[in-house]
Amino acid sequence: MAILIEVQKVISFDDQINLYDAVGSLVASVPEHGAFSKEILTPLISQMEEILGKELYKSDTADKPIYTTFLIQIITAIGTYSKGFVGSQKESTIYFLKALETSVGFLKALPNHEEVRGKVMFYAHRMIDCIGNEVLQFLPPIITQMMTNCGLKDLTEFVRLVNQLMAKFKEQMFPIIDSILLKLIERLFAFSSELAHQPQSNFNDPKTEVERELFEVQKTYYLMISTLISNNLTNALKSPTNAPHMSQILKTILQGCSEYRDLGVVKQCCIILKKLIEQWAGFDANAFPGFNKFVYEEITPLLIREVMKPQFLKSDPAGANNVMHEIVAIQKLVLQKCGPEFLSYLQGVLLPSLGYPPERATQYIYYLEKETPKNFKNFLMAQHAFNRFHNP
Repeated sequence: MAILIEVQKVISFDDQINLYDAVGSLVASVPEHGAFSKEILTPLISQMEEILGKELYKSDTADKPIYTTFLIQIITAIGTYSKGFVGSQKESTIYFLKALETSVGFLKALPNHEEVRGKVMFYAHRMIDCIGNEVLQFLPPIITQMMTNCGLKDLTEFVRLVNQLMAKFKEQMFPIIDSILLKLIERLFAFSSELAHQPQSNFNDPKTEVERELFEVQKTYYLMISTLISNNLTNALKSPTNAPHMSQILKTILQGCSEYRDLGVVKQCCIILKKLIEQWAGFDANAFPGFNKFVYEEITPLLIREVMKPQFLKSDPAGANNVMHEIVAIQKLVLQKCGPEFLSYLQGVLLPSLGYPPERATQYIYYLEKETPKNFKNFLMAQHAFNRFHNP
């Protein structure tokens, strides 16, 4: 069973792929799957190795990319065949590993070919579920190639792969994440800056193609940070490699809480801040030095000001309600972690600086400290309504 150019004159490539899908599901379900996989995959891998070893792809032309197309089809076939397999099926894993190793060679040979990059990425995604942590040994060369001369589409797809890896392997990904995090952030913001300076770009009202692309870049960035923090990799932010840049990273998250009309992004940024507070705020052994100050002086005033904006509830009341829920949860969590010091800062410094008269500041402290999250939220909504009435 192999992908043959001649066969495609009789059976279309799509039909052959459907066959690989069906056969893979059947083979994965039987004890002899290793023997069957050997018979099915070895010819395909041999075809790849021959094309790469003899550099046959160099004879391709723009209008007749015969061998490059053939390699792409083989990777697609093997990736499709693998859908029925999971990491515990070791007898078949050795062939998937060999195909992955050969695919890396394909990527090195044609590093700037968009479809090649896409198919190798597709196969890497498949292998995360198929062969488990054995995929990790192949990540450095894939990462090196994927981050070289990559376009926006390549980069966002690569970040999706990194997110999948973080969710799957958690702490095992720390060395890799520590080494590439800053490069990924710089690359994402380089694209963001490039798009933002194009004519008629308006991130807060994404209507044109440029604006939608800019919006997608920012969403990709925040999803990456959220995935990192949710999978026991937060320490990558304060490692010796990334700590000098952590302040700037935190500021981008604050910007996400205040500069977006998409309240789904605002909610995601609030959740990121909440998880950071859970892990770094307070006075116990896990507290990160200086983070309480950042919570008091940067996070809390921004969230209070956000609630007070007259436009907060206008465009998306349901979304604003979800954001308000997170803002309440954050302030309750800071109180839990920092106690009387936080209340003292609120009443003595922050609330007066935001224009709260003493009576309203006292009410704020009471609802935060004594009332349920629901009642505190209702209080904040009432404060918003009051501010909106007096500052239409």
